Amino acid sequence: MEIRVSSLAGPVCSLELKPETTVQELKLAIQELTSIPISQQHLLHDAQELESGWLPAAAKLELSLLRCEAPPIDEEEQRFWRQQLGNDGMELLYAPEPVQSDRELVMLAVRSAGDALAVADEDLRNDREVVTLAVSQNGLALTYASASLKNDKSVVLAAVQQNGQALRHADPALRRDREVALAAVAQHGYVISDLCFDPALREDFQVALAAVSFDGCALKYVNTHLRKDRRIVLAAVKSNGNAILWADPAFRADTEVVLHTVMYHGTLLRCASEELRQDREVVRQAVLGHGYALSYAASFLRDDPELLSLASRPHCHIPVRLEGGKMVYVEDG
Repeated sequence: MEIRVSSLAGPVCSLELKPETTVQELKLAIQELTSIPISQQHLLHDAQELESGWLPAAAKLELSLLRCEAPPIDEEEQRFWRQQLGNDGMELLYAPEPVQSDRELVMLAVRSAGDALAVADEDLRNDREVVTLAVSQNGLALTYASASLKNDKSVVLAAVQQNGQALRHADPALRRDREVALAAVAQHGYVISDLCFDPALREDFQVALAAVSFDGCALKYVNTHLRKDRRIVLAAVKSNGNAILWADPAFRADTEVVLHTVMYHGTLLRCASEELRQDREVVRQAVLGHGYALSYAASFLRDDPELLSLASRPHCHIPVRLEGGKMVYVEDG
């Protein structure tokens, strides 16, 4: 599509863009060609201003450009907003347009409240330094960045390192980037469960390891073959013993894996193999953490004096009671 842009002074520029171009993309292209900030561009087509959405469908477009510059901020107002935004960046929400367009003041705002980027001038939401500062304070501020910066790897990395969930707002191409995905799950392991997360990366050993190290229960979202990997499973149960529920069943007979599992929470002894529920050391570790774990031990260990004593310690969720001065095991229920 051929687009000619003119002002009252004459031709401004000519562009060739795809038919499915948005008004915002056109303004960005004009800014790159003419250095006229997006905030100062008012584009007219048939006496109607184009504010948002798609450009009108046509082989050729003749557009008029009105440039409106905001009045400068006086020194007293600068001083007032510098103090306001220094105390609370979200005050930018209530600031006049010239303040929201002032680079120095916006940087002051996003330094303390990344979400302030939401009300910053469009030009500044396309400014790499401003956006990087915002997402470094709050990764989710990436949602307010321009489309081009959502596809900027350095900006997206800064966002996901602050909050892994910012991956949802990155350009789809960067969601498939291994380095970006790895940084995201290292910061927030459950990002691996998001619908936007590339399924192929769930098969990546390092990505899976980072996710389960954040929280072992993320194991349920990694590829099935990695749930059979001992290094992954061991890291998972060390982080959260409940991960045993999603590990390959063979690990329920693995002494080291089960020991870490019951050390996380004793009652997870119920997940151990029958053989390990007969292992006194495994049962002892479980009972040290939670007295009720004794109810899942082999029957001959339930009568073990030391284990009964450990199970009946104060604040140990006692699975026994005293009857006639003797400790009596309490069945489930």
